[in-house]
Amino acid sequence: MRYHFSLLLALGFFCVAAVVFTAPAFAQEIKPLEPQQQPSKGTEKPAPTKTSRRGTPVTVQHDGEDELGARLALKLKETLNSSSLFDVSDKDEKKLKVIIKTMREFEGRPNSSSIYSLVWVYSESEATLKYFLDTQIGLINEGELQSTAEAIAAATEKVGARYSYLFE
Repeated sequence: MRYHFSLLLALGFFCVAAVVFTAPAFAQEIKPLEPQQQPSKGTEKPAPTKTSRRGTPVTVQHDGEDELGARLALKLKETLNSSSLFDVSDKDEKKLKVIIKTMREFEGRPNSSSIYSLVWVYSESEATLKYFLDTQIGLINEGELQSTAEAIAAATEKVGARYSYLFE
């Protein structure tokens, strides 16, 4: 068991290092300023309103070969999508990314349990550096799939609330 904890801890550190060191550094897009147009009097139209968001934009990325980990990622996406607190999106926009790395706990017993490592990062866009926000590791078995997905969604809401100023 001590071996598995060390392996899980190393997996968590590996995921954090992969996120920090593989993103392109300081790639920012510079947009020229556009002159503002003055509407003529009497023909003014109300400014178009942006579409209202359901909640914090979020995406889930899964990396792993185990079936239970893939089902956890899918259940997490379903849970986040059904919540009014999140807007699950793959658009290139400001969003939280939940990166899940999973693997079987024991190779000889498939689908019995899996270990997972979660990393939450903030992404301004796909071309910019991702910012590390938080991490979590855990163990999941078949019976805990729904409750673990809900717990991860709750933890994602806490991370989103803590860093909500990034989306303003």
